[in-house]
Amino acid sequence: MRINKQQWQWIFYDWANSGYGILVVTAVLPVYFKAVAEQAGISAANSTAYWGLC
Repeated sequence: MRINKQQWQWIFYDWANSGYGILVVTAVLPVYFKAVAEQAGISAANSTAYWGLC
């Protein structure tokens, strides 16, 4: 079975889109959440605990 150009385009789009979502959820969002929580007066330990509940 040969993969045509349109299928390759979809494969790479899906691969990149999945990677972007994983990066945001695992690397960017926790740092942002912690910064916002600390600005709201929540301690670092509690903000980490709250993130674990999400």
